[in-house]
Amino acid sequence: MSPLQVRREDDGCICCDVRGERPPLGAGKAVACQVAAPPPPPPDPPPPTAELHLAAAQGDEARVRALLAQGAPIELADANGERPIHAAASSGQTACVHLLLAAGADIEAADSHGHAATHWAAAAGQEGCLRALIEQGAELERRDRNGLTPLALAAGKNQLGCLYALLAAGACPTSVCRLGNSALHVAACNGSLQAIRCLAAAGVPLLARNRLGQTPRQVAAHYRQGAAERLLRQLERQQQQGFMQRGEHKQTASTAAVQGATELAAAAAAAEVAAAQLLADEERQAAQQAARRAAKQQRWNC
Repeated sequence: MSPLQVRREDDGCICCDVRGERPPLGAGKAVACQVAAPPPPPPDPPPPTAELHLAAAQGDEARVRALLAQGAPIELADANGERPIHAAASSGQTACVHLLLAAGADIEAADSHGHAATHWAAAAGQEGCLRALIEQGAELERRDRNGLTPLALAAGKNQLGCLYALLAAGACPTSVCRLGNSALHVAACNGSLQAIRCLAAAGVPLLARNRLGQTPRQVAAHYRQGAAERLLRQLERQQQQGFMQRGEHKQTASTAAVQGATELAAAAAAAEVAAAQLLADEERQAAQQAARRAAKQQRWNC
């Protein structure tokens, strides 16, 4: 399984590969010690490639330079196909990203799941590294093995700064993966409210359907993302009201453009307020449930 995976395609998920926590580099299985067993021999020193991955992830520029000078292969991948540039990008080590690129690292190199450095940075919320990669010419529409772009991964992980960076650089907000899911579908699946608001304001169609015939709101309902479903329902109503209002008045092209921009800003502001209210309601309900549980436990203790 991919070390960034949140939901799997084989459990019925339609967005298939939005990834989560990165496992510690160099982590392995602990060895149980027997009482009378002799101490285990000291571990072999890590190969230069593992050291380069670790140094890049830790932001140790001096060590990275030393290892490269010693001939550590800059493109040799680990068991997951990950390269030092991936380790630096996912860990937020912007200086090491620049250093590795200057030393000849392939900016588009992909791991065994098809993720390039931009995917790693976007999913991990490392905006600085992502902007550095974009400035160096990284492909914005690079797709992983499931057809997901860095924008879709950022949406699934609710990484708002990375979303803004990608959209400002020209990433397409309406591109879909091989299962027909847009970034908005992925955000809905994972309950990423801020990403939903951002993508709706960017013009991603709210009623677009994936290959299963699902809209983003239906995806949110399927995965029991209640707040996301309610937010998307409200955005759909606002969009429908906007269409009806525009149909009642004949306008010139310039007037329609100005009104459309105004409505988009108003819709984004209203969505922000609505989402804040939804979150407040859920927090209040959670607090009430906790209070009831505490009272019940106190009665049992008495």
